[in-house]
Amino acid sequence: MVVLKQNRESRLTGYIDSTIASARMDFGDQMSQFPHDDFAKSYLKEVLKGIGRAVPNRALKAETRTADLWFRMKAKPSASARKALGLLGRIVVKDALIEVFRNAAPPVEIRSCKSKLSLLEVELIRRATRRGKSLKEADLPILILLMPTCSLRIRRGFSLTPTPTPGVYKFPEMERTVLVVLHQLPKTKDTIWLRMLGRASFQQQAINDFVETSIPAALTDTVTELLADYRAILEARGRLTEEEEELIMNLSAAYQKKKQDWLEEGKKEGKKEGVVLGVNQVALNLLQEGFTLDVIARATNLTIAEIERLQSSLES
Repeated sequence: MVVLKQNRESRLTGYIDSTIASARMDFGDQMSQFPHDDFAKSYLKEVLKGIGRAVPNRALKAETRTADLWFRMKAKPSASARKALGLLGRIVVKDALIEVFRNAAPPVEIRSCKSKLSLLEVELIRRATRRGKSLKEADLPILILLMPTCSLRIRRGFSLTPTPTPGVYKFPEMERTVLVVLHQLPKTKDTIWLRMLGRASFQQQAINDFVETSIPAALTDTVTELLADYRAILEARGRLTEEEEELIMNLSAAYQKKKQDWLEEGKKEGKKEGVVLGVNQVALNLLQEGFTLDVIARATNLTIAEIERLQSSLES
């Protein structure tokens, strides 16, 4: 269970604030057309910061192209931080380009990602040369591809080799590329951080596991906030697909469970009032940003009547 911290109220208040600020900064006051991609980049950036620094949309010189995530490993990442990431921590062992796909990537997309790695290699080698240094093969970054499914035809076509871990495949050695097929991963605590990027029932199972599994508080708090942000963005978009509607239901259930955990913990520490005030502040922020009552109700689990009372307080 998550331990309720002194600043829980500010964390709750920051859920939607960070969503709105991020959306405006990245998309010019317009909601993203690719919320899953944005969630995946933000999610991996936060989850991996214990062992290094991840930069979304890393520009690649020589062409107008970007990589989903450019990860730089810390000089001496802590063993505990790596262990907390489970399989993800064992895959991300050095600097890496990370590409996340919502659907199975066709061959042309996989080749495009491999070309990004080549562009980055050239850039890094030239930079080292200008400094009078040289890069060894072991110094060069790797490419990590994350996708929900991948056909046997494609795996054979790229000469992929399965590893002892189901769902993890390696390209020929000199290509320095790893493929993770998310829906093939074992449904264990060790794979939660990767499975959260899956689809439909696979993602739902990962979210349920996240809610029920004992995980370090720092990671739990951060991911809970990201899931709340993700849900708020989906809610605000409207015109949802059936899968997105199902995802919102799953995220709502996860948020409700975490909020209940915080309330239970708050009762023990005498801080229940602070948690409730924090949720109310989230609703007030959404009202001021012009969100509808229905969206706010789903995002905060407050009733319409409770939100209307808060709206009256703004108008008075």
